[in-house]
Amino acid sequence: MGAIPLHSANNTAHPCILDFHHIMATSTPAWTNGDLYTWVGPTTGGNWSDVSNWSYDGAPATHVPDTQTNQGTVTIPSGVTVTVSSATSTLSGVNIKVAGTLDIASGTSALAVNNLEVASGGTANIQRPLTANNVLQVDNGGTATFANVSQDWSGYPGLKPSIATGGTLNFDNSNITLGSVSGSGIAGNLNISNGSTVKTASNSTTITGPITVNGAGTSFTDSSALQSTLTLNDGAKATITTYPTDGTKVVFGTGNNTLILPSDQYAANKLVLANLKEGDSLGVNGQTVTSATMTSDNVKLTTSSGTISPKSVTYDSSYKNAPTDSNPVTVNTSNGNGVICFLAGSMIRTQDGEVAVETLRLGDSVVVYVDGREDVRTVTWAGRRHMTVRPGPFADEAGYPVRILKDAIAPGMPHTDLLVTAEHCLFLDGKFVPARMLINGRSIHYDTSITSYDYFHIETADHSVIMANGLLTESFLDTGNRGDFRQDGNVFSIGGSVKSWNDDAAAPLTTDRTTVEPLFRAIEARADMAGLVSQADSAVLTQDADLHLMTEDGTIIRKTRETNGYAMFMLPEKVRSVRLMSRTSRPSDVIGPFVDDRRELGVLVGQIALYEAGSTTVLPAHLAKEELSGWSVPEGTTMRWTTGHAAISLPSRSSHSIAMLAVQVLSNSSYLVAAEDKVIALTA
Repeated sequence: MGAIPLHSANNTAHPCILDFHHIMATSTPAWTNGDLYTWVGPTTGGNWSDVSNWSYDGAPATHVPDTQTNQGTVTIPSGVTVTVSSATSTLSGVNIKVAGTLDIASGTSALAVNNLEVASGGTANIQRPLTANNVLQVDNGGTATFANVSQDWSGYPGLKPSIATGGTLNFDNSNITLGSVSGSGIAGNLNISNGSTVKTASNSTTITGPITVNGAGTSFTDSSALQSTLTLNDGAKATITTYPTDGTKVVFGTGNNTLILPSDQYAANKLVLANLKEGDSLGVNGQTVTSATMTSDNVKLTTSSGTISPKSVTYDSSYKNAPTDSNPVTVNTSNGNGVICFLAGSMIRTQDGEVAVETLRLGDSVVVYVDGREDVRTVTWAGRRHMTVRPGPFADEAGYPVRILKDAIAPGMPHTDLLVTAEHCLFLDGKFVPARMLINGRSIHYDTSITSYDYFHIETADHSVIMANGLLTESFLDTGNRGDFRQDGNVFSIGGSVKSWNDDAAAPLTTDRTTVEPLFRAIEARADMAGLVSQADSAVLTQDADLHLMTEDGTIIRKTRETNGYAMFMLPEKVRSVRLMSRTSRPSDVIGPFVDDRRELGVLVGQIALYEAGSTTVLPAHLAKEELSGWSVPEGTTMRWTTGHAAISLPSRSSHSIAMLAVQVLSNSSYLVAAEDKVIALTA
């Protein structure tokens, strides 16, 4: 039998034979070129995965751009909105250019692409993690927005941004860790808003464009040598952990905002702060600020390790009480320390029965206790202030209120739960004891469910023992912070002279462990007998100090060995200074709250010596200088605690020399695994 011809003599197709030319002309090849795809779907509401929305090489496509689109670029044209649905999890071979709008819907897994470019006039709205083999590129005039996304871009697979000048990268309610960048990095606008938390992982993140952080609960942490203008608005927070470029500006914009400065004075002194105003807050990374002094052009923050100041400060025109050359202003800490106050609902005993503290006004009378006898005194001042908790590792400094449960001290003491601030004192055994020193996590604990509240003071002519919810406690003692509060009612009392605990208190203030610990143990025993469960997470402790050195450029040097109590470190050539790094802990956390020592301590150091080329040089600066970055106050003349990042300057060394640094470690401690920043509010 002969072969069946593909065409009849009159050039018509044989009825039993397929037209292979027609098939080859209309079927999209398995491996495709993105340049040949054209969007033919609707201008809005079109789905990437709907094949009817695409043509390929001029013919209707038979499959959409996918992982086998390994050449060219698929373009979303101007005026068109395309959605990548949650059902699409990978486009890992695809290069995408967005001249219109690309909506990447939320999903349970990240979307993988080869390259995503947002062209001028284009918009990419991304609602799930995104990974790219190459880069996220935003051109001048393009915008990429990540909303409700939590992703570490510094890991693998990650995302390397390249944001051109005039381009915009937005983070909306997202948690992002930035890592390496592509090209010139983020040269365009970086906007962080709506409760987002964004941080840089290391110096590999280059940001030269303006950074704007907007809104309460929104934060930016920079560990990448900040070099662009940073603007904070409406309750935003920023933390600078490393060395910024000299003259880098931080602008305090609308609302009240918080800036945490680097803990190294040399680094902090490179920042220029603009438009600082009443209600804004400053802090020092990893350190507790005890006070601050504002001058006409700067702010000096005092910590247990010394003082930190930016390069310069300018004040907003709305700050009517801004300091001048002749009138510097001293600022009190904002975490409640030293402030005696009740929360709303606390019932104060009066001649007419119990009255809610928030209703008391100047001229009202309260029952006081003098030498065990009841008396009546007049309220000479009543004030209120609002507190918004600043979450951190230490509840006492964050501003959480203390809840004293019913019957915590004794039956009927208090008769109902009492809420006070951490420094509020209870009157026990004839002495005032701060509530924070009696925290047992059960019958007396920080109420972390309360993150925003008003608290109230009442003052009598003399400091008094009063009764709140059936528990003896204290009235307000004005030690200089009256100005932090506003008075309620239409009668105002001008504050008198500042008073002191030593001269004006109704009873002695005691923070001595020998007095407080027995009280703590007795209250703890009552909680045990009552079977109360802990309201706080167990502290995670470690005995490992994680002791190491860090050089000027951030290089980590680990111990080579330990010899006779000395930690030995090999120093490369050209290293001129190092920091002795370690974990830190507070004695009040690892021993007990009845220890009134809330310093963050690293390790206790004795001698430091440098061995080089057969010679030994003793380095005594840490024992001789009162103020030294990263060191706590000296413990006599032979030892000193670090605060976790102690500066050590090295003498001149021979070229091409290798030296050994010996650090005598006299003591360490148990350590909390993590610690964060503390703040100070500018409330003057």
